[in-house]
Amino acid sequence: RARNTNRAGLFVPIDLRLGECCVSRSTSDQRSVTEACVCIQRTTRTRALPPRQRILAKCIQQHELIMDLKDRKNRGSSADLADVPLEYVATDPDGTQTTLHGYVVMAKQSSESFVGHSSERPGVLVVHTGVGPHEEFLRERTRQVARQGYLAFAVDMFGIKDTMPSKAQKEALMTRFREPSAHLMRARLRSAIHALRNFSHESIKVDPLRLAAIGYCFGGTCAMELARMAEKGVRACVSFHGVLDGEPNSLDIQEIQADVLCFHGDKDPFVSQAQLERFERDMKRRNPKSLRIVRFEQCMHGFTRPDKTSPEDASSGMQYDYNASEISWSDTCALLHKALILS
Repeated sequence: RARNTNRAGLFVPIDLRLGECCVSRSTSDQRSVTEACVCIQRTTRTRALPPRQRILAKCIQQHELIMDLKDRKNRGSSADLADVPLEYVATDPDGTQTTLHGYVVMAKQSSESFVGHSSERPGVLVVHTGVGPHEEFLRERTRQVARQGYLAFAVDMFGIKDTMPSKAQKEALMTRFREPSAHLMRARLRSAIHALRNFSHESIKVDPLRLAAIGYCFGGTCAMELARMAEKGVRACVSFHGVLDGEPNSLDIQEIQADVLCFHGDKDPFVSQAQLERFERDMKRRNPKSLRIVRFEQCMHGFTRPDKTSPEDASSGMQYDYNASEISWSDTCALLHKALILS
C-alpha cells in the first residue's frame, strides 16, 4: 500500500494491486468526501513508470478525482435535480394489472466525462423499505444517487400512490412478497426494469446496458432477487441491511451476471446467522461476477437511517450508525463507478 495525505487533510491509502482508493474522512469534511471513494482505471502511462513514480502518479490521480467529486457534489444541490414522476403497469402472477407510482431523479446537466454521453445515462434502481417509496429517507437516497450523474429511479413495489401503506396494507403486501418462489417480487422488478429502459425526458434517456440496483431493508431483498434474475444490462446489485432470504425454493438457478455487494449488521435481529450463511451459499452457487458481503460487527438493522437513534428504535432492533452508513455509501459509489462507468 502507498499512503498519501492530500491538501484537504485526507488520509488516502492506495491499493495498487486492486486499483482502489479508500478515503478516511476528517472530522472537518466528513460528508462531502465520502463519495470520493472510487475505483481508478489504470492507464498504460502509469503502468510504464518505475514503482515509486507509479505510486506518486496514483496519488496524484486519486487527489484529482477526490477534488473533482467534491466539486461535483457541491454543485449538485436539490435545485440542480429534476424529479420526474414515472407511472408504469406490472402484470402480477395472478394476471392482475397493478399501476405502480415511481419517480426518476436526475441531474439537469450531466458531466460528459463522467457518464460518457449526456443524452444517455446509466440508470440505478433505488428500491424502498417496507415503508414504501414516498418517505423522505428514500427520496434523499434517490437524490444522492442522482447527484453522482446517474438516472436514479425510485421503484414502487407496492402500488399505493402518494402515501405510505397502513399497517394492515403493509402486512398483506409482505405476506405476498414472502412466498418462496418470489413470483410477485420478480414480476414487479421486471416491470420496473422495463419502465426504466423506456424512460425518456427532454432528450435524456437511460443506457439499457448500464443498469444497477440498490435497496434498503425490504429493498435490499429485492436488489438481491434482481441479481438472481440475471437481467440483461444489470451490472451491479447492492443491499443495505436487507432482509436476506437464504435459498429460494426455486429450480431457476441462473448464473448471476452482476457484481453483488451486501452490507449487513451482525446485530440485525431480522437476519439470523443461519439465514446469512444460506444466503451466502446461494449467492456463491450462482457464481456472480463478484461477491462481497460486508459485516458490521456492532450494527443493528437500519444502520443507514439517521432517524433511527432513540432507545425505542434500539429496542425494536434498529439503530443508525454513522460510520457504517458512510462506509457502505462510499463502497457503493465505488462499485457503481466501476460497473457503470469504467467497465
